[in-house]
Amino acid sequence: SAPSSSFGLGVAGASGPEASPGIRTLLRRFKSVGALYFRSDRARRAQRQAVLLLVLSILKTAVGVVFSYIQKGYMTALTEKDVPLFYRHLLYVLGLIVVAAPLYAYFAYERGMLALEWRDWLTRHLLGKYFANRKYFDLQRGLAGDLDNPDQRICNDVASYVSVTAELAVVLVEKVLNILAFSSVLVSVDVRLMVVLVGYAVFGSYVTTRLFGRKLMVLHNSALQQAADLRFALIRVRENAESVAFYRGETTEERGGLALLGLLVATLKEQVLWRRHLTLFTTCYHFATFAVPSLVTAPLYFAGKVEFGTISQVSMAFHVVMDALVLVVDRLGELSAFSAETDRIYALLGALAAPRHADGSTGGILYAEAQTVSMSNLTLRTPNGVQTLADGLSVHLQPGESLLVMGPSGSGKSSLLRALAALWTDGAGTVTTPPHEDCFFLPQRPYMPHGSLRDQLLFPASLQRRVREE
Repeated sequence: SAPSSSFGLGVAGASGPEASPGIRTLLRRFKSVGALYFRSDRARRAQRQAVLLLVLSILKTAVGVVFSYIQKGYMTALTEKDVPLFYRHLLYVLGLIVVAAPLYAYFAYERGMLALEWRDWLTRHLLGKYFANRKYFDLQRGLAGDLDNPDQRICNDVASYVSVTAELAVVLVEKVLNILAFSSVLVSVDVRLMVVLVGYAVFGSYVTTRLFGRKLMVLHNSALQQAADLRFALIRVRENAESVAFYRGETTEERGGLALLGLLVATLKEQVLWRRHLTLFTTCYHFATFAVPSLVTAPLYFAGKVEFGTISQVSMAFHVVMDALVLVVDRLGELSAFSAETDRIYALLGALAAPRHADGSTGGILYAEAQTVSMSNLTLRTPNGVQTLADGLSVHLQPGESLLVMGPSGSGKSSLLRALAALWTDGAGTVTTPPHEDCFFLPQRPYMPHGSLRDQLLFPASLQRRVREE
């Protein structure tokens, strides 16, 4: 199943198999998700880190340009057998290493810290939304849209999304800087190098995205969902182990797990097949680039118009700019994962922000606080509005009074308690209860949180605070 509800963009959700979004939709969703961190309470630090990474990227590019000229010098010295010039340029290389090594190390550290702090903030943000207003209950009951595996989206997809986003953003900046810096080297030798380079890069990017891009994105998304379904099935067996054992249902559960595994393996096999096709194309594409710069610079060298070192410098500049222009070709696998994870986190944010009811209402039942428990002219419907469980029900309990609700299974006894707890609010009428901190509901299925015996007895945390205060 695939959600997708908007959180501020007004995009309607949908159910059914998740499809890969178009590039414009993907960029819009990426902007919506990514902007959250850079507009948060940590915005200043995030922006400082981004500016610092930009400065470090500029310095890395400058190091690369300087190295291309050093390479040109010592290659020319080799062809002219100029020993002093050769060793002087080798000393330049050693000096450049002294500068480049700490620069590259610090750059990697800052990029990792940005990704880590971004992940920390986004996970906290999602957890806050997940537990606010009992959204976890709405998602589990399907009251906030058809969204699969929110736990995986919070734990796994966030980590992968932030890591890939931070890396791709840095790589994109570096590629743009490389294009600006090394294009001047190519144009200074022969403008035809840039014309050939741009045409070749456009051809490779177009073929890659049209033939492989969308298919790999869809397969990656399907694999994520199927892996999550398999994990969820195993978690359900673990949480209900005694019930499954009483029913002797392990064989049926095993068959169900193997069926889910079969779907996942089939998707992964198709993914491997398409990656093979992509590797075949990219290998041919990249090997062909070794001949392209030589076809332009070799005639110039034979005519005596350029030095031999210029050929090596042009070859380096050509491949640096080519790598920048064919980012889509080289990173298609990461972009496929990035698309799927962006879509899943965007859908989760949309579901967490969406009201329980499409019209933004609370459902119709009004709630008030008093030291009594009462229902006045209560009409209770199921969350989907299909079935009416109670119509015109009124009851009033004073402090010290008790009420036993009886009826056959499915008559709405538990639903009545859900209405009292404001879990189900579809209907009409008024419900009055004491304040939430003075009420205690005992669910049909017991729940034991992780912690000590004291934690079990005093759950939830609000009750613990009250006990400490008393």
